[in-house]
Amino acid sequence: MKKNQLIALTSSLLFSSGAFATDVVTVTTTSGGSTGYDVDAITKIAFDDSALNIVSSDSEGTTYAIDEIKSIVFGEGTPSAVEALKTDKVSKITVFVPRDGNSLMVKGWDSTDATRLEIFGTNGALVQRNDKWCGQQVDISALPSGIYVVRIGNKTAKIKK
Repeated sequence: MKKNQLIALTSSLLFSSGAFATDVVTVTTTSGGSTGYDVDAITKIAFDDSALNIVSSDSEGTTYAIDEIKSIVFGEGTPSAVEALKTDKVSKITVFVPRDGNSLMVKGWDSTDATRLEIFGTNGALVQRNDKWCGQQVDISALPSGIYVVRIGNKTAKIKK
């Protein structure tokens, strides 16, 4: 059962990795060992009855017993298109979604200057945009629940709806 789950997870993440900022595959074993592989260097990932084999252009390959694999992580952490973005802490801008989940609020923005506000999904697609935003509440009721990246001018924040 564990083998089938690993195969399905690995296959789906490998084929969808183009949408993410993934450049490393890390295999962690139950003994605590961890090995990272450059995605561009991986030439083959194969499963047999009891093992995972990763072959890289810069190595002959590594075999892991399925029972010894604790996790396989694509990227520097949880795979997402927002992984490298950080909230700008210097500006003291707070971006949040109230409990109702229907609006986006921003505190600390100087509303005298109009700027562009953009909301992106985790796949990097632009889902909402306001070219002349001046600090007002933004209606996000049409967006499904999930994680989004908000860019206001040159500042970014990650929100959960």
